[in-house]
Amino acid sequence: MKVARPVWNGGKAARPYLSLLVGHFPGVFLVIAAFSVLPVRPALAYTVTLLAIFAGLSVVTGSDVVLLGQLALAALLIAHLSYFGRQVSAERARSDEQFRLSRTDVLTGLDNRRGMYERIQRAFARSLDEDGGGNGGFTVLLADIDHFKRVNDTFGHDVGDQVLRRVAAVLQRQLGDQGSVARWGGEEFLILLHTSDPPVVRAVAGQVWHAVRTAAVAGLPPVTTSVGVATSDEGVSVGDVLRIADRRLYEAKGAGRDRVQLGAAGHSPAPAPLPPGPASRTEQVERA
Repeated sequence: MKVARPVWNGGKAARPYLSLLVGHFPGVFLVIAAFSVLPVRPALAYTVTLLAIFAGLSVVTGSDVVLLGQLALAALLIAHLSYFGRQVSAERARSDEQFRLSRTDVLTGLDNRRGMYERIQRAFARSLDEDGGGNGGFTVLLADIDHFKRVNDTFGHDVGDQVLRRVAAVLQRQLGDQGSVARWGGEEFLILLHTSDPPVVRAVAGQVWHAVRTAAVAGLPPVTTSVGVATSDEGVSVGDVLRIADRRLYEAKGAGRDRVQLGAAGHSPAPAPLPPGPASRTEQVERA
């Protein structure tokens, strides 16, 4: 009984696949490149033109038409995947933009209350993990523009909006990378400072307060702020820290406005205000 031996045919069976690899690989590559860098419609037009060129070459050279069909199917698959990928990317971009807008104050471009509250929650979680290698404590500064209603009533709401934008810009510039600023509501701004170190907190609070009261812009009335300060060490929750800052803000207002109200050494709620500034600047708004 004879055993049939495989007959070498000189690689003829592999030639169609080799032709596909060598002859049409440039075509596949060009289609992929087109859908990578061009909008969908121009990429489709480019692909149709490319297939027409390859079809003409197949007729002239007598190449296998099946391979041309395979190239067309590959182009169709690439087009489908490209379109689907672009749709997913566009949807993700829209979702990211909606997320950003939902946490941004339209007037000032700062974080809004929701965005800042989430920042404070994350900072509080890190402060609880301080012993485990976290980033330590934080400080909240709640600043309110003094007599802002008088600014609106005297100069109009357009000027009031400009004052809010100016104060926002001053706070952001003065704070730098030491923390974050948000418009907390109305004429209130909340500053999240990435430290609870008393000397640093006192220095930054004084700088922020002073920067607002000395920021002169032509055509806008001068304004001052009252600031209440609370550190993460003083509360057992985010709500506690915010309530302490709010209480100290009202203490600052009750003491005459245009000042920073700090806690005394340790956790005592006793006030330790920074000196008020010259009354003349506040009186300018009050007399206006």
